[in-house]
Amino acid sequence: MQVLSAPNREELVKAHAQKYWLHIGVPNFRNLFLIGKDRSFLWVVLFLTSVPLHLLFNSVIFTNLQANDYVVIPATESWLNGGQYDTSSFVDVDNSTVNDIIDRIPTYDQLRSSVKSWKRLSTEECFNSYGEQYVSKYGNVLVIQEKVILHGDNWFFNKTSRAWQTKPSGYANPISFRFADSIPYNSTADLVPSNGWRCASRMLENCDVDDPAEVPQNRSLWAPWGTPVQYCIAEEVEEVCKLQFNFPIACAVVVSNFIKAICIAVTLFLYKKHAGLVTLGDTIASFLDDPDPQTKGRCLHDRRLMEAEWNWERANLWRRDELKIEPEQFTPRTIRWGSAPSAYRWVGTYLLYVWQLISSLIVGSVLAKLSTVGMATDAKSLWKVGFGNVSGKNLLSATSQSLEGSVFLANAPQALLSYLYLAFNAFYTCMFVAREWYTYSTEHKPLRVTAPLGNQRSTYWLNIPFRYATPMTIVSGLFHWLASQAFFMVQIAVTDAPLSGAREVKQQISTCGYSPFAIIFTTVCGAVIALGGIGLALRKYPAGMPLASSCSAAISAACHPPSEEETSIQSVRWGAVHHGAKGEGEGGQDVPGHCSFSSGHVESPVPGRWYA
Repeated sequence: MQVLSAPNREELVKAHAQKYWLHIGVPNFRNLFLIGKDRSFLWVVLFLTSVPLHLLFNSVIFTNLQANDYVVIPATESWLNGGQYDTSSFVDVDNSTVNDIIDRIPTYDQLRSSVKSWKRLSTEECFNSYGEQYVSKYGNVLVIQEKVILHGDNWFFNKTSRAWQTKPSGYANPISFRFADSIPYNSTADLVPSNGWRCASRMLENCDVDDPAEVPQNRSLWAPWGTPVQYCIAEEVEEVCKLQFNFPIACAVVVSNFIKAICIAVTLFLYKKHAGLVTLGDTIASFLDDPDPQTKGRCLHDRRLMEAEWNWERANLWRRDELKIEPEQFTPRTIRWGSAPSAYRWVGTYLLYVWQLISSLIVGSVLAKLSTVGMATDAKSLWKVGFGNVSGKNLLSATSQSLEGSVFLANAPQALLSYLYLAFNAFYTCMFVAREWYTYSTEHKPLRVTAPLGNQRSTYWLNIPFRYATPMTIVSGLFHWLASQAFFMVQIAVTDAPLSGAREVKQQISTCGYSPFAIIFTTVCGAVIALGGIGLALRKYPAGMPLASSCSAAISAACHPPSEEETSIQSVRWGAVHHGAKGEGEGGQDVPGHCSFSSGHVESPVPGRWYA
């Protein structure tokens, strides 16, 4: 895209004649209005075909996880061996509730006939096996205790427990704790958390398994229904994890890449045809071989002065003759790297960064509030969530959303961060183009061009040197990987909890997951890129040479060598080719000196002298 937006010499001559300058060596939009329409069209197509890649590519292939609904029955060994369900240890439970439980239990009697094929788990194994929001290895479970103690509603009266169940709208809504403490306990994937039964109080809001009041550190003393669990008998379920391929999204990605490939092939053809001035060296060589009369006599003009003059000329066409180009007095100035990007680029780049930073902080604070549905906010708990992992508590919604919406939502941050990176890449490039420019003020050097002749050298990088481009590429890759782990698409197949027979998928949940630490690290990585730009901006260029940055007009103004030289194919340096003379001009006037790129002898301009 940078090659496409690079102007050729004919386009520069035409633009300069109209008092417009173009960018050299920097990704930009400005040139699109002043270069050939065919290349502008290709640039726009390449840009537009990048959008579906950023929004869709990461979701072409994704995993489909399994989550089992299950029934938890706290019981005694006597019931397991065929006896009646013992309710004698219930506390403050009214008779109607006891009768309801007694009426429901026979429905589950048939589970007792299946336990021979189930797996016996120790207390700790049972606790850990049902420790995740989505359980795929096990299903229905019998929790065997000496006695089952169930507390009635009055016992909970002063507690602030809430379970949260997702509704079709996708929002979590509170349901009464008394339903959460029923026997049998029905665990479903859309109840967050689904494993709150492990806590003794059934406090589903922030049920902390590390709280000794809820779960003893010695798991052998774990007593979710009043007395320690002796063991569990769990139904083993065949785990099915699928690698899903989204054909429509894949087609969109393939079509986008195919169009890109065609555009790149056409670009290679056009590049040879129009001989674009891609690098700073290409442009300097062109103007040295054929100086532009539009910039003659302005050898000390920098980008800002050239832009101001030409803006005035365009706005005052009828008064152009009033503008006289006078010699300038040379005053060496030390310029910081931050002067290379324009004020518009500074504002645009960092406003985009600040906007995304504020957005990430808002998103982080909103997600932090999800602690009310089971997401702990301490660093240890957040680290346990990991990167790109699904725990059930780190989902934006636990009910099924549209697959396309989930794909878009999961990849939207990637697209936004990609454009943020491109903005910073252009910002950095401006400073490195100016850095290369200033290297010609201290010594003779061959020009770095795309098609070298004579002493010229070829370019294996556009405008950012390898020693800077390599860490930038690494940070960019890390930036995008962290973003992909911060928000990601999740599809979960939820199976029912049959009392007998095979399980069937009752629901497909398509939603987005998030990783708190990945969000934090992405924000930190973005801050490193932003602060790196500020750090480079504080560095200083060598004093003396006017700052052209990427402005074609300012570059042209510095390229008016003595006419007899074949300058561009030799090593060149910018400086004073002569310092002028006093009283040797017409009418005894002083003759100003002249500065230019030259392959011959040049000297540093003399402070206080006049040059034109």
